[in-house]
Amino acid sequence: MKLSTALAIAAFTGVAPAAPTGEHSVEDYFIGADKRDKTVEDYFIGADKRDKTVEDYFIGADKRDKTVEDYFIGADKRDKTVEDYFIGADKRDKTVEDYFIGADKRDKTVEDYFIGADKRDKTVEDYFIGADKV
Repeated sequence: MKLSTALAIAAFTGVAPAAPTGEHSVEDYFIGADKRDKTVEDYFIGADKRDKTVEDYFIGADKRDKTVEDYFIGADKRDKTVEDYFIGADKRDKTVEDYFIGADKRDKTVEDYFIGADKRDKTVEDYFIGADKV
């Protein structure tokens, strides 16, 4: 039985037919993992023959000493968390929250910058409806 036929049967009936040869299931054949000593999960993104988990390979994190989460947005080789890199906050002494609306390099909170309240002696709430200079 061809792989495509086996998968079609499994998809239609919900029952996996017997594997073509050996001790493998249709699940093993799903992405060509047959005749190999790996699970289908390992082969899902080409992680076979490597000493990493599939999760590590999900975004090319193999052969690096970082977690997949760190690589999600290119945070590898930097001493920051992924959260810090989410909006380009790397190499700055601010939190991501501070950078969310361009509050970096200012002595204000993000809340203060939300509606342009910086450099004024008012709260963001005061500026919400144009209360500045009143």
